[in-house]
Amino acid sequence: MARFKIFDDDATVDELLHITEGYGVVRVQLMDSSVFIGRTLSQINAGLEHSFVLGIERDKDWFPTPKLSRTLLTDDCLVIYGKLDDLAAHFGEPI
Repeated sequence: MARFKIFDDDATVDELLHITEGYGVVRVQLMDSSVFIGRTLSQINAGLEHSFVLGIERDKDWFPTPKLSRTLLTDDCLVIYGKLDDLAAHFGEPI
């Protein structure tokens, strides 16, 4: 058996995701020149710890919890939860 808990009404998203401890949700758009174009989520996750791709925005479509085999395309927007410093270093951008 498994047990799940619905959080109390007074728990904020920031508290649940430990935003104050250096973690957060970021949106990373892959531009034409990105080294991540044509790679799979598995390949880009190889250098990341303590992070999780929540979904991919592609055009007007939303792909929640995408499979690691999904290939990334130009203009994909990755929505990622993780340690902000690690994400900034991995994607080469200040977050």
